[in-house]
Amino acid sequence: MARTEQSYDDAVAAEINRRLGTGPKAVAATLGAPGRTVMLSDAELVERWNLRDPAVGPEHLQQLVSEIVAQGQQEQWTPTRLEAETKAAITDALYPFRRPCYTQGRSDVGEQVKEAQRIARLAQQAQGPTQDANLGAMVAPVAPDTLPPVAGAEMPMPESEVMP
Repeated sequence: MARTEQSYDDAVAAEINRRLGTGPKAVAATLGAPGRTVMLSDAELVERWNLRDPAVGPEHLQQLVSEIVAQGQQEQWTPTRLEAETKAAITDALYPFRRPCYTQGRSDVGEQVKEAQRIARLAQQAQGPTQDANLGAMVAPVAPDTLPPVAGAEMPMPESEVMP
């Protein structure tokens, strides 16, 4: 009987399968096929978009901003990046369901931005006129003067970012 020669990769795979036994296959069979992504209707997206976390208060936001400022100083972020990171973190804290609304099924950042803008428009239309023009935007609807001052937040603006 002629012996067939296995490649090294095939031999390693066979040894791993032999050592693991039927465990992983049994688990996979129990779990079943991967689930499919269920896309939400526009009404469901708007509902989630406007859902605010009631547990997030001024103290939580102050702590969050302090942590972001500290990280920005440590990593030497530009003021523009610090502002963007702060707004994103505040929005994620206040509205925890927004990010999943526009990232679900989308890996491209451009597509995510377009979807976020679309949902924001839908949410603003559903809500009607508001006192805060930024409410429908991807910017946290928190006025900066409502937050207590943050130690170390007075980062000087580099010359390259000063507007003429």
